[in-house]
Amino acid sequence: MDIYRKWKYAHEKRKDLGENNPSKLNLMDKIVYRIETSLFTKFLISIFLLLSFIVLFKYAFDNLFEILTSYLGISNIESQFPDNDSARYFYSAVAQSLAALLAISFSILLVYMQMIADKYSIQTIKHAFSNWKAVSIFSIFLITMVYSLFELCLIKNSSETSVTIYSNLSSLILVFMLVVFCVLLLIFFFFFIVNRIEPSNYIRETYKRIENAYLLRLGFVRDKYIEYNYIKDGVKDLENIKLSTFFEISNSEYQIKTKKCGLIRNINLSKLKKCSKILEEKSPESSLKICIPFNWEIKNSNFVLGSIESANDANANEISKLVTSAYSINNHNNNNFVTDCNNLSPISTFIIEMIKSSERDVSDEALREFTNLALKSIKYRKDFGLIGVDSQLDEAMLRFEFLSQFYQSFENITKTSIDQADLETINWILHYNKEIGFEAIDALDARSLHRATSFYLRLIYNFGDNHLDRIFHESDNLETKAIYDLRYQKEDENYVKKSEEILSTIIDYYEELTKLLIDRHSTLSTRCFYKLLDISKNINDFAYSNEKYKLKHELENLDKTSKNYLLVQNEIKVIEEKEKLSRNVQIFLNKKVYGLGIYFMINLENNNYKPEFVQKTLEVITEFFNLNNVYETFEKVVFEKKTLFKIEHWLDKIEDYQAHVLDTSYNERFLILISALIYKKHSRLSKSTNLNCFTKARIVTFEEELNKLNENIDVWNSILDSNAKFYFDEVLDKFKNFTIEQENALLDRVQKSSLSEEKLKSTILDITTSAEQNFEIRDFVRVEPIVENKELMTFHDLWRKARQGLVEPIENKWFIEKINFVDDDVDPHVYHGLEYLGKGIGEQIGINRSNYVLKQIYANLNVIENMFVFETFSVENLNIIKDKLEARGFAPNTIIASPDLDINFAMFGSNHWIEEIDIREDGALPDKTIILYDKNRIGTLKIIQKLKPLIKSDFDKDAIIKKELNDGKIRDDQVDDRLKYLDLLVKIEVFDKIKFKFDNKDAGVVMSIKSSPHH
Repeated sequence: MDIYRKWKYAHEKRKDLGENNPSKLNLMDKIVYRIETSLFTKFLISIFLLLSFIVLFKYAFDNLFEILTSYLGISNIESQFPDNDSARYFYSAVAQSLAALLAISFSILLVYMQMIADKYSIQTIKHAFSNWKAVSIFSIFLITMVYSLFELCLIKNSSETSVTIYSNLSSLILVFMLVVFCVLLLIFFFFFIVNRIEPSNYIRETYKRIENAYLLRLGFVRDKYIEYNYIKDGVKDLENIKLSTFFEISNSEYQIKTKKCGLIRNINLSKLKKCSKILEEKSPESSLKICIPFNWEIKNSNFVLGSIESANDANANEISKLVTSAYSINNHNNNNFVTDCNNLSPISTFIIEMIKSSERDVSDEALREFTNLALKSIKYRKDFGLIGVDSQLDEAMLRFEFLSQFYQSFENITKTSIDQADLETINWILHYNKEIGFEAIDALDARSLHRATSFYLRLIYNFGDNHLDRIFHESDNLETKAIYDLRYQKEDENYVKKSEEILSTIIDYYEELTKLLIDRHSTLSTRCFYKLLDISKNINDFAYSNEKYKLKHELENLDKTSKNYLLVQNEIKVIEEKEKLSRNVQIFLNKKVYGLGIYFMINLENNNYKPEFVQKTLEVITEFFNLNNVYETFEKVVFEKKTLFKIEHWLDKIEDYQAHVLDTSYNERFLILISALIYKKHSRLSKSTNLNCFTKARIVTFEEELNKLNENIDVWNSILDSNAKFYFDEVLDKFKNFTIEQENALLDRVQKSSLSEEKLKSTILDITTSAEQNFEIRDFVRVEPIVENKELMTFHDLWRKARQGLVEPIENKWFIEKINFVDDDVDPHVYHGLEYLGKGIGEQIGINRSNYVLKQIYANLNVIENMFVFETFSVENLNIIKDKLEARGFAPNTIIASPDLDINFAMFGSNHWIEEIDIREDGALPDKTIILYDKNRIGTLKIIQKLKPLIKSDFDKDAIIKKELNDGKIRDDQVDDRLKYLDLLVKIEVFDKIKFKFDNKDAGVVMSIKSSPHH
């Protein structure tokens, strides 16, 4: 049943991913590949076929020969047969000759392969001598020699007086035929080897092998992805089993290890469920963690499959056996497709050697086919449905390494071409990489597109000063293709969603490319920056569509059950997704342009280039942010708290890295600079009213950053018409006005907002929980349960009972800013730490409770007959007061000491009675004081009613104002401002309803120390 469920689950999942994709290998192709990659299997098949041929031939020959001679009436034909000596010489000669022929022939081949080894890798020689032809040659030579020796051993010695006829004519003929086959096949093999290492054939066969291996790898990854989800769904309801990483279980006490290495073919879910059942029945507190290795491949025999937490030895052994048997692991020898699809070094070595030897036709053909591998890898991933699920694959411990290996080889080939000054090959490489980028855009494969664009960036950074024009030319229309495809996409809503990541990758590329170009003082940097502006312009075309309203009007007149209705409805969804994409990409683009502006600013500050070099670009950025509100971008940048720098060459500059990557104050500095540029050109600064980025704290940062700008005032004067300080000061004044406007708007929103019920409940829970946790004195006295919980008392009733002495009043009041308790959307970008507020209030209440009880105990015990004064603290002195208390008939089971004495068990040595009592340090006691008492008879703590905090914004503000006027704290002209301030507060009232009844002053003693104890 479990097998059927798994098959059904996998079948449905494959349909979702693309079950009927045209790229997958059929069953016969898979079988052929498995046989092709197993030398042992090929030998077994070859030997089996040869032995079968020998048996069938001898059987057929003997029977046909007998029938034929009988039919023809031929008698005494044995007299024409050779004698034993002739047969013996024949068989012996065959074995020796074939052995010599095989040795000489393959020696010649090996010498020949060694002569051409500089062009081919060792893998080429390996494949040449492990293919079907080579295996067949070895097999037929081996079988012929062995069979000849076998027949030789069967020949009996002839008598000295007569000639013995050798009657086994079929064996002679068979061996002769095998010898002929050996010679013919050996000749054929020589031609095959020469033909195989001919460049075009070598290229074709190598690529075909890698392609088939990659397809098998994709199938394996897809199957393991499906299996991981099946296992994940299967164990998610099992509380005592979870999937974990190796690092989570590598330090566990009970580790489950395997002795096998290889790929995990299957994990038996039913056995894991059986483990869960065993744990649940025999060890409910235990749990099992299951680990899946990276790429589902166990590379050493000490790998930890899982771990058991808190299990006894018997259960651990039983579960360990079940888990080990649940994993079906294939031997490494059967996993050739894993290495074949990632091992690109033979072909890259071949291309490099062809480039070095200037064999243009061969290198061009090999490079073209090499690129086709990358193109097909993207296409095949799409066909298998494995694009866009990268995060899920990472979770399932599966990752593709093919393109990573491809680009490593691609970069080595490029480096060789540059070293050899082979401009034509370099141009082809750049063009082929563009094809890979286009294929990635077609497949919506953002990860592959990122690899393609990163190749251009690394090429510029490492080698590209002489190839900037060509690199820019080959990569300058990536966004054109992406936007063109998106513009004419009207049916697929998911296509539009995935296009956002493609466009973001292209924007990332142009941002980094602009930085690299400007670092090299290339005029192409301005053109590259304009590419970003073109994207912004094209993306804005999707922001508003009149077509949507026409379609909505058309939709109203269509029958909801008609096919046209669904088509029109889908077109509307696609348009809405494009609008959403336009907003998201524009925000992303704004942040990238902001980052570029910061990059220019920092380089100008460091005098890396002259102001006039980037002045035109800064003017374009100024106009861009005048149209696209710079303050909205600034708000998103600072609240996301992400660095705007990630290009690799920044890491080479430690000083810059520390100053401009870890410290993000450059965000504020650039905002002042760009605002000054906008103000200079347009004589105004406009800010959206709903921003929250201007605060008093940030104004302090702005002032600090303004000082940094003034340190390079000469640089900025060259850009701001020698009036930089004026513009900077004007901008700072505007920011201060923005801050006042923003805070007034925020206060108005807070005043009009109601309190969040969720926050009120959470804070009340934090207060009560923290108060109980910090009410530690409860463990040191006798506590009487709540008795008056049937009818809750009001505050008025409690005060009345307090005045009657029935309840000890400990009143707690706090006035907290209301903004802490309104909904987050009122002030969405500020974290107020509400949970700490509630816990802090609760902690204070709990400490107050404990202090109240302890002070009651100390006050009642602090009488002359209970006072014992000693010069120093010692165990002997403690034993004295302990004996006094026991003489009164009480059990000394609690010690409370002032913190300055620093009491701990180590001071007491082996005094067993002290090890069994409770010891507490409490700051409510006077210094150098110890209380020893019987906690069961000292008194009773009564909790009259559970603590109930009240949080309200409608408290009596007039009464507070009246009292403050009477006390002279405020004047009459300050009343209105004070009322406005109180409107922005909430009142938290907590009335603690407990009473401690002291019972017996003889139940404890007080020990006073004149000097500190000796440790």
